[in-house]
This record gives sequence, C-alpha cells and structure tokens, in this order.
Amino acid sequence: MGVFSERPDMPLKNGIDDIDLKILNQLEADARTDLKDIAEKCSLTSSAVLRRVEKLKAGKVIVGTWVELKRGIFGYSLEATVAITAENSKVDQVAQKVRVIPNVMVCAKSIGRYNVFSHVFAKSLADMDNVTHKIKDIAGVRAVSTNIYIDDFSDTKEIYSSQNPFNLDEIDLRLIDELLKDAQAPFVRIAKALAICPETVRQRFEKLRKNGIIIKCSITVDRSKIGYQGACFILISCSKNQSVQSIINTLKELQIFKLIGRTIGSAFDISAMTFIKDIKDLAAITAELEKIPEIENIEVAISTFTYYSYIPKPLAPYKCDYTELS
Repeated sequence: MGVFSERPDMPLKNGIDDIDLKILNQLEADARTDLKDIAEKCSLTSSAVLRRVEKLKAGKVIVGTWVELKRGIFGYSLEATVAITAENSKVDQVAQKVRVIPNVMVCAKSIGRYNVFSHVFAKSLADMDNVTHKIKDIAGVRAVSTNIYIDDFSDTKEIYSSQNPFNLDEIDLRLIDELLKDAQAPFVRIAKALAICPETVRQRFEKLRKNGIIIKCSITVDRSKIGYQGACFILISCSKNQSVQSIINTLKELQIFKLIGRTIGSAFDISAMTFIKDIKDLAAITAELEKIPEIENIEVAISTFTYYSYIPKPLAPYKCDYTELS
C-alpha cells in the first residue's frame, strides 16, 4: 500500500490526480528512482513524468529531499522525541526557546497533554540529559517526557563508544553531506564538488547503501497540499511481560504509521507518528490500536504541520510552527 492514498469521501486537492500520487509514492520510497522506471509504472513517457514532477515542485507539494541514515554516523548516537507540557499562555515562548537549543532539530506546537514536541540528537546520555535540563529550565515548562529511540540493545555500546563507529573516510562523509543538501543530486554534480570521478561516487553510494549506512533517499512532501491536516504523534505503553518488538511488528503490519520506534526513558515503550486528514483518521487509528490487547495505554498529540525534515547532526535547526517549516 502506498503512503499517499485517498479515502472515497476525500476529494483530491490542488489539481493532484491518482498519477501524481503514484509518482509521489515512488519518489518517497526512493528519490533517486530513474524517471523511466516511474514512467513505466505510470504508463507515461519520461518527459511526462518530469513535467508532473516539476509541477509538484512548483506547487510546493514537493518541498525538498532528505536522507535516512544509520543512527550515529556523525557521532550523534542518540535520537529522541522530547514531549513538553507547557503553560497554555506560554506555549509560543517555550517553543521559540526550545528551537534555539543546540541539538534540537525540530520543534512543533501540538494539541493534547503535550503541547510542544521536539526532535533531538545527542552524542551521549550526558549530552541528552543536558538538553532536557535546558528544556526543563525554560519558564512555563511544567513537565518533560524524553523518549529515546533504540535500534536494539546489542549494538548500543558500540555506537556510544566511538565518534565514527562505521569507519567512514572523508570522501564517504562528504558524499553524505552532499546528499543531505539534495538527495536527488546527480552523481556528476557530486563528483565535481568532491573532485573525484562520477563512477567513484556511484560506487561509494552503492557501497554505503548496501552496508546500511544510507537507508533511504526520499522527498519531503507538504501533505497539506493533498488533503492532510496534521501530524499525529502516539506514545504507546505495553503490558508487562509483553514483547515490545512483537507489538512493533503488529503496528507495522497495519501500514498506518509513517514512523515507528522503540523508546526508553519514560513510561512509554513505543513512539509512532503518522499524518491525518481529519478526526475520522484519528478515530480509525485509535480503533485499530484498541484491538491490540498487548497495548496498555496510549497518549496522543496532534500538530497541524504536515511535513518536517531534519539533518541528522545538530548544525542548523529547522523551525516548525502550526503550518510549516521554514
């Protein structure tokens, strides 16, 4: 099932049709997919696909690109969602102050018990603790819930013990940097920036992808342009003696969530996120979760932004408000 789909009762927006949705699905799965391959799946010519992609970019449906990398590439081995409960009269001030804290990549206001959500990277537990204390010290912050994402416990110590645990050389790191600027950048352009030949870039890219360093190159889509109203964050606590990974597998089978991660650090075991079109979507999601007996409790927060992107190293934090990132 594709990421972008329409309910029968939901009209398409901004002149977007089913073929546009197919193209968006293909590019979100792999932003470097050849246009001729997309054209074949959509029964179009490559030039027709290109025209549609250019239209989607001009209409700011496609607003950028991003790269999903193996955690810890740049030494930032910890990644967390910090959910914040702020005084209602100070939500804006709290959000603005959180955004300028180093390590905070995304900060969005939301509706629910947690009225501010932020995404944080850190190099160590001490580094993460320092960030959360800075947030707690902001006037108007009542409570903070830090949910640290973990891949599995077996490789945690290895990631914590090194700034470059994957033995990447300067060319690898510079190649990744170029892809972070534009995940669709042609190898010829990257080769020129790195002063090496395009074939070397291609070989390096394929090796990084094969080894799981580069997980995915994708596009950033503003879903408000195709009928979505916001992002839904769901924090899930599991019943005692239940396998968290088993529940995560069940959640993945639902094909509802954009992101699912196992977390530690608070009362919750799993953090999930998806984009919703209206209250019906939220009701349908919670109804599905209620069918899973191993889930003990959920907390829901809704933010009205419909996309976000981040660089997996704290250099230039993005700004996020109720409607969009800038």
